[in-house]
Amino acid sequence: MALGPGKRFALWVQGCPFRCHGCIAPEWQPLDGGYISTIEEISEKILNSNNISGITISGGEPFLQASALTQMLKIVLEERPELTVICFTGFTFEDLLKNPPHQDFKEFLDCIDLLIDGPYVEALDEGIGLRGSSNQNFIFLSERLKGFDFRNWKRHSEIFIVDESILFVGIPGEKTRSVMVQNFMNF
Repeated sequence: MALGPGKRFALWVQGCPFRCHGCIAPEWQPLDGGYISTIEEISEKILNSNNISGITISGGEPFLQASALTQMLKIVLEERPELTVICFTGFTFEDLLKNPPHQDFKEFLDCIDLLIDGPYVEALDEGIGLRGSSNQNFIFLSERLKGFDFRNWKRHSEIFIVDESILFVGIPGEKTRSVMVQNFMNF
C-alpha cells in the first residue's frame, strides 16, 4: 500500500546502470543476482492476487527488461484491465524517447499509466511524494491515475520479514532512511 493508490502488487527487477548515491536498493543494481522467474509465473501470481488495484514496477531498472515486462503486462491486463500500472525508472522520459535503452520500450510505455522518471538525487529528496527526489517527474501516460496528488503523497513504509530477510516497501523520508540504516545493519 506504500507504492501507489490502493493495494498494489509490487514487482522489483534486477539490474540498474545508474548507481544513484543513496539508492534504497543497491542489491538490485548488479545485472546478476536476484532470482529468475518466468513471465507466466509472475503473471499467474498477479492474476491470483484478487484484492489488488494495481501493479507498481521498480528496481533495478525496469526498462532493461522492457520486452519481458511488456509481455507480462499484456497477459495480466488482458484478463484484469482494471489494474493500473505505475513504473519507476532512472531514465528521463526525454531520454527514453531520444535514446531508447531497449527496442520494445514504446510497447512497454503503452502498458503504463504513470511513469515516475529520472535518477534519484539524494540532495533533492524532500521527504514527500511518491518519488524519491524532486527532479523526478510524474508522466501520466493515461488518464486513469490523474485524480491522485502524487506530488504531495504522504510517504509511508511497510516492513516484511520473509524467511530470514527483511523487505522494506515504500519511499523513505530522510528520517526513515537513517533509522533503517542504523537499525537494520545490525539485524
